Amino acid sequence: MDKIIQTQVNIMSLFTLLMLIFHSYVKLDMKKLSNKLFVNICSLISVILVLEILKIFVSINILNFKFIFVNKLINTLLFITSPIPLYMWNKYLSIWMSKKIFIPKTKISYFEIPLVINTILLIINLKYDIIFSISNSNLYQHENFFITPLITCAFYYINSYLILIKERNNISRDNIKFLHILYILPILAFAIQLLIPQCLFLWASITTILVFTYILVQQELLETDPLTEAFNRNYFNSFISKVNTFNINLSELGALNIDLDDFKSINDTYGHQAGDDVLKDFVLILNKSFGKKSKIIRMGGDEFIIILENTSEQKIETKLNLLNSLIESHNSHSKYTIKFSFAYCIYSNDFDNIYDFFNCIDNKMYQNKYLKKSANIK
Repeated sequence: MDKIIQTQVNIMSLFTLLMLIFHSYVKLDMKKLSNKLFVNICSLISVILVLEILKIFVSINILNFKFIFVNKLINTLLFITSPIPLYMWNKYLSIWMSKKIFIPKTKISYFEIPLVINTILLIINLKYDIIFSISNSNLYQHENFFITPLITCAFYYINSYLILIKERNNISRDNIKFLHILYILPILAFAIQLLIPQCLFLWASITTILVFTYILVQQELLETDPLTEAFNRNYFNSFISKVNTFNINLSELGALNIDLDDFKSINDTYGHQAGDDVLKDFVLILNKSFGKKSKIIRMGGDEFIIILENTSEQKIETKLNLLNSLIESHNSHSKYTIKFSFAYCIYSNDFDNIYDFFNCIDNKMYQNKYLKKSANIK
């Protein structure tokens, strides 16, 4: 019973991960590499939790039978496996935060070297006891190179945090702050586990990170347009709500309203697949033109809003010049000609609230669109 109490946190964490894996298979597109990686990370940590639970029970001498070899084998597997989810977590973060498709390398790069060294030393340890040993009394003991698995885990954990900092502009500030707080949990859990070995909190804390990351991914899916991977109207409504609730400083906030011209004719002439391709190409061009710090939002159909913080009219004009240049380049080699109407504005005290601000831009854009149509008619 004491052993069950000692491992109850791991048992509950294992149950949580199994439910998370099941829900991922049901809700996520498993053709995506990022989703596959996430499920594989959860699966490996489930294996680690099982090994930790077994480790506790094989340390008991039942009827004077000592599980010395089994104890050593379980610890070996535990130390070999432990860095792998952290290594995979680096890849997952790179894909999820950068929004890029990650193509795994077949050759071993410098990034895999710590994993290889750790695994080789642990295999050698089965015979020569250089990392840990199991005494004749079936007790675990540190040896000269016991810190190797810890350094390997720390290397991948620190690197994943560096990825978080590097790609911080690709997800919302709130989510970044939340992830920063979550990253503290394993450090605290590790410190507690060093002081009180009976408290197995480390992998339970990492399970917590996975659960909340999954929640963030689900939230992101709700706020992302599945066709273009731009933000959607849900994100826009959330942004407006946040501005009103927290009285966010709107100085130097800029926004553009962009609507494609004659988009219906593309659908009618070439089909809806062609229309979808145009929308995806346009979002890629918008991202190149306005940069990572901008928020590209597809409001529906062929209408887009771009939110820019810490901007000015001069900066927006520069970005619009780049947009026009990229559109011209696209149109020169594509049979689908992209044309658009737009309007932009910088927030000022002339507006009563954020709603007036966006309504003003919307009206300006439709005026622009109407004038262009009137000019073509004449």
